[in-house]
Amino acid sequence: GEPLDADCSAKQKIEYFYRASNNTFKPLANPAGSRPPDLVATTTNDGKTVPYIVRVGSGTINRSIFSIAILDDPNPETSSINGDQGEWTPGPGWNRKLAVSFGGGAGTQYNQGVNQATAALNHLYLSRGFAFMISTELVNQQHGNAVLQGEALMMLKEYFIERYGMPKWTVGYGG
Repeated sequence: GEPLDADCSAKQKIEYFYRASNNTFKPLANPAGSRPPDLVATTTNDGKTVPYIVRVGSGTINRSIFSIAILDDPNPETSSINGDQGEWTPGPGWNRKLAVSFGGGAGTQYNQGVNQATAALNHLYLSRGFAFMISTELVNQQHGNAVLQGEALMMLKEYFIERYGMPKWTVGYGG
């Protein structure tokens, strides 16, 4: 969307996707509605079988665009929305582990970049119950300042902990 300020901040956006029986992710237009007939389940690495529905929250931190994907069942009967406050908490599909993507490359562009919510749909991690986080600041082809990248990573991890909870551990993925 359009920037909200001189730092190119943008309003947070929440989108839902589901894993279909043809092994693709599809948008879930009405998360609180009836389930698509081709929705599959996944069993996390801690043995919980849950509907393979993914919540992707996107926004901006430190002038970079981020997305965080996590298993979530937005069904009103089993939702992780707390009371009348509308506060979201991770559901039982999250195994309390976080994977962060790092992108390699060369030819630094020095701009904010583009980050579609679908880029956070990493089957390897999500199917096992991990949360998966990406950021345009953590792609070397996009940016080339290691100090700024480290700062952005710390800010993203703090943001994650404040909204999702403390992960048992975090793993890096990529170049």
